[in-house]
Amino acid sequence: SRILPDASPEQKAKGIGDLTWDEVSRLDIGAWKGPEFEGQRVPCLADVFAMLQAQTGRRIYVDIKEIDLEQLAREAEAARVTERLILASTDHAVVRRWKALAPGSSTLHWMGGTETELARRLEELREAGFAAIDQLQIHVRKVGDSFTPSPCFLERTGRELRDREILYQVFAQNSSDSRDIFRLMDLGVASFATDYPAIVMRAIRDYYSAAD
Repeated sequence: SRILPDASPEQKAKGIGDLTWDEVSRLDIGAWKGPEFEGQRVPCLADVFAMLQAQTGRRIYVDIKEIDLEQLAREAEAARVTERLILASTDHAVVRRWKALAPGSSTLHWMGGTETELARRLEELREAGFAAIDQLQIHVRKVGDSFTPSPCFLERTGRELRDREILYQVFAQNSSDSRDIFRLMDLGVASFATDYPAIVMRAIRDYYSAAD
């Protein structure tokens, strides 16, 4: 219902798994954002791989839900785009299995929750040697003049990930202020997932310009 606000109650009650590909391919998933996005459709994976083949400088995050990893690996290899994929999952077992199937690809393991929950999950990853993780994303929220998890936690995590040569990414869930981006980069964050890409890109450029 989020991206199809005008859908019928019957359609809103359905999940993606209840639809045929023909039905999915006809959905207008852009109109909810404004008239300039009307007519955007859900691409099939083969079309996405074809775009990657045509735009050789690009990589893509594949944030999976329910998927046949073996089939994805086969299709990526057949399209010769394996090294351009970054598989994203909150399940470390899935990340490890994917890396075994497609060792030439990259991975992102993402996690949200309270600082206590994140600390526990990081300890589990530590015990596993952060196996198969190339990038790690933590969900961050602005709370008053600070963040949760705390700046101390974020900075400590950043140091550990740098030592392990793992890219440190955050999803700044409710931050649209460039000053927040500056503070997060001061804490060691190297990459951002965001709902405000223009603001974040400008902030990153300004941050490094100031450093020069």
